[in-house]
Amino acid sequence: PSLLLDVFEPDDRRILREAIAQLQTDGGRFTVVLPVSRGEHDLLWLRVCGFPVREVAAQLTRIVGFCEDITEHKLAEDALRDSEAKLRTLFNHSPDLIFTVDAQANILLTNRPLPYPVGGAGDKRSELILPPDVRAAYLEKLWQVFASGRIEHYQYTSSDGTWWEIRMVPIASAKAVMAAMVVITDITENRKLQWQAIRSARLASLGVLSAGIAHEISNPNHAITANAALLTRIWHDALPILGEYQQEQGDFLLAGLSFAQARETISRGMGDIAENARRIQKIIANLKHLGKQDRGHMDELADIGKILDAAVTLLDARIRKHTDSLTLDLPDALPVVRGNVQQLEQVFINVIVNALESLPERSRSVKISARLDSAGGRIVVRVKDQGQGISEDVMAQIGEPFFTTKAETGGTGLGLSISSSIVEKHGGVLRFESNRKFGTTVSIDLPISTEE
Repeated sequence: PSLLLDVFEPDDRRILREAIAQLQTDGGRFTVVLPVSRGEHDLLWLRVCGFPVREVAAQLTRIVGFCEDITEHKLAEDALRDSEAKLRTLFNHSPDLIFTVDAQANILLTNRPLPYPVGGAGDKRSELILPPDVRAAYLEKLWQVFASGRIEHYQYTSSDGTWWEIRMVPIASAKAVMAAMVVITDITENRKLQWQAIRSARLASLGVLSAGIAHEISNPNHAITANAALLTRIWHDALPILGEYQQEQGDFLLAGLSFAQARETISRGMGDIAENARRIQKIIANLKHLGKQDRGHMDELADIGKILDAAVTLLDARIRKHTDSLTLDLPDALPVVRGNVQQLEQVFINVIVNALESLPERSRSVKISARLDSAGGRIVVRVKDQGQGISEDVMAQIGEPFFTTKAETGGTGLGLSISSSIVEKHGGVLRFESNRKFGTTVSIDLPISTEE
């Protein structure tokens, strides 16, 4: 056997010697797989088999063996093992929970420890992973997979407000579905994006409608403004004549009012008409701005003071509904912020509306302010209300998508979540401080633009 042994490397030669020695000791056959070098980087794989040959008296007389070239089989086996290892790594590191089940919904294989206990010892019922109110629908879908061989989907929301999708994929042979692969995916972020798209579409529709209304109101308002200015000039021209008439003829009545009363009332009325026409024009300008399509550009220079002033103007009716006291405290000038004007306006409107809706009575106030921070590099907008405050359990979930305390009034739980995303996209921070006795302060911290 020395000639056979000489073709192998020393370690492999030792393995073969041990196999031969074991055969001589116990009389059994052996099979070992050993490499043979065919150059610097090339190996030949041999399967070496040995069999004992005995005489009638069971005496071992010789060993018969053969060598078989299994290089192709060995390389294919190694490639398959490597592929299986890679697949197992992907399977185990998938962010989704993946498992296979049989026709009775029992778990056969899973890629990670299960998130919930699955019953007692040996109990592998897959439906127990899911919330109780989802299990019946899951089993119904699973039976459909085994019956039809088609992929089924089911979505549900858990008690913590997250959304999940269950995908059930049949694993079939030529004749029947043998098992099903179940993939459970967290789709909360996708749902958030879907709701944000729906909300954006609604806002876009509202913007188009607002722009149309603004155009229709603008024309008659221009007429009111022009005629009010003309009538004011006529009245001022007529006043000296009417004053002389009063001195010569004595007091007289205009629309049932004495001349002195009429002079004061008409002057005040003409001023009110002009002031309210200007106010209408400002609202029209804001509505037209709201109607502009937001293309998501982040390169606009945003004047925070003007944006806050526009937001307060747009919310005038809601402000008058909720409080007698809303103050807007702004410095004469603030540095600009680079970003998206409409998105920032959306954030401020959302925060101000939340502050107004938190007020239990009209005597409570809301104060809005904007200031540079002490370092002079950031603008801090604060919206402080005298509302009912935010409880600790609500504060822990505030800003999470789909979490809302206003579900009964149509709240989606996306307002603050979207606002937080917008502020973060601008390099800012959205903070909340709340006290059940003194209300809530929302701070929006934004970096100023360093460019001219």
